[in-house]
Amino acid sequence: MKNRLDVAVSYYEHIYTKFPVRATLIDLLTTNRYKSCVLAVRTELDARKKKELKTRLPAFTPSGLFRGGAANTLLKPTGLICMDIDRKDNLQIEGYDRLKDQLGRLPYVAFCGRSVGGEGYYAIVPIAQPNKLLLHFRSLQTKFSAMGITIDPSCCDISRKRFVSYDPEPYINQEAEIYEGLTDGAAVPDITGNATLPGTDSEDEPLKEVLKYIQIIEQKKVDITAGYANWLRIGYALHNAFGDFGRELFHRVSSFHPRYSYVETDRLFSGLSKGNCANQVTIRSFFYFVRQHGLDAAADFGVSDEKG
Repeated sequence: MKNRLDVAVSYYEHIYTKFPVRATLIDLLTTNRYKSCVLAVRTELDARKKKELKTRLPAFTPSGLFRGGAANTLLKPTGLICMDIDRKDNLQIEGYDRLKDQLGRLPYVAFCGRSVGGEGYYAIVPIAQPNKLLLHFRSLQTKFSAMGITIDPSCCDISRKRFVSYDPEPYINQEAEIYEGLTDGAAVPDITGNATLPGTDSEDEPLKEVLKYIQIIEQKKVDITAGYANWLRIGYALHNAFGDFGRELFHRVSSFHPRYSYVETDRLFSGLSKGNCANQVTIRSFFYFVRQHGLDAAADFGVSDEKG
């Protein structure tokens, strides 16, 4: 059986490095080379200095090999997803210090170790369809939530970098099972939150309405993006209304297309700010496509009353 962690990833000398070099994931996960630097982070009591020390560390991309630093520079996916489980998000867990042992009992966990700060864990899972990383993430998020564990929502980004760390006793299973689960659109956690736009407190922001319809799209598994022009217009609508915050919303809306690709969707969204329609399409276009598919009626009926 293939060693799940013996794959090529991108290594960045620091988080501001634009052009990474190739490295082997298992080597980065098990090396003691950065031990002293990591321990310096963990023992530093001043929060500002602690953050500064952390940002000096090298970083790598567990989910892929890239020629640059963004998702649209992907050369090859690793078929892995890395999940952060932060202490501050899991205060409800009793015996948190034994969480690594608990995660190690899951057949699809290939690696689990302490994060740089020493207060959290990160776990690596091999996935069946790398081009559907977002859907695998949502499935894992639901599964872990059922176990009382909260995963950092930003882990759904295929190009997400993580700092090198040190754990003298990591859990390793290089022959871990491949995780097959994909979200089925029902009861998907809202990983963007239910609040208004970051930095605002206006009740008139359209975000709450958009999230309501996206939840209906996910529950009914409806593709409203058929046709490139329609897909592009929806992308512009979400980009212009929410900026980069709309990226995850765009993935959620796009994910029910039969040929959905995380990389292609991310690439399209990244290029929207350079398009000719960058400032011409409003969020009304999103609601137009919602109406075209009859989802406004579903919202009036009440999504909580829907059974299928």
